[in-house]
Amino acid sequence: MKRLLLGLAAIALAACGQSEESKTSGPQYVAKPEEPSKEYVFAVHPLHNPVRLFEVYGPLIDYLNRNIPGAVFKLEASRNYEEFDKKLYSRQLDFALPNPYQTLNSLAHGYHVIAKMGDDHKFTGIILVRRDSGISRLSDLKGKKVSYPARTALAATMMPQYYLQTHGLDVNRKRPLKATALPA
Repeated sequence: MKRLLLGLAAIALAACGQSEESKTSGPQYVAKPEEPSKEYVFAVHPLHNPVRLFEVYGPLIDYLNRNIPGAVFKLEASRNYEEFDKKLYSRQLDFALPNPYQTLNSLAHGYHVIAKMGDDHKFTGIILVRRDSGISRLSDLKGKKVSYPARTALAATMMPQYYLQTHGLDVNRKRPLKATALPA
């Protein structure tokens, strides 16, 4: 009980020590509290590994963060095309840099095209073979197995398949090249 009385006395004495300025009633003004920043996720289709992705697009994200108040931009990598597609088509991304095929599909998921990167005539596919494979002409691929990184990779899958098909090789996925696309 004695301790309780001593504690109450200490509080009362502290209250008596207030200055006249602090006893004034009325509004007290403080600096406007900062509004929480809105976070925006920016993702690029898995064209590069994450280290290269951040080397190439990190400066853009840094620029946006420095110059757009109240917004925080976050660059996000995806492990593979399937993961990127899931994020894109479930609208988890605020800004995306998809490949052209993904761009067309994303329109049905509420995205709008606001910019384009690169020249169409420079967008090409590539077909690689091992140096020691004995394959030197397109016709040498007949009866061989062909693999692709992802079904939605335009330059790495769709364009080479189209090229092979239009040059006499059946790219039906059920038979050897007659080409097979391996899952990513």
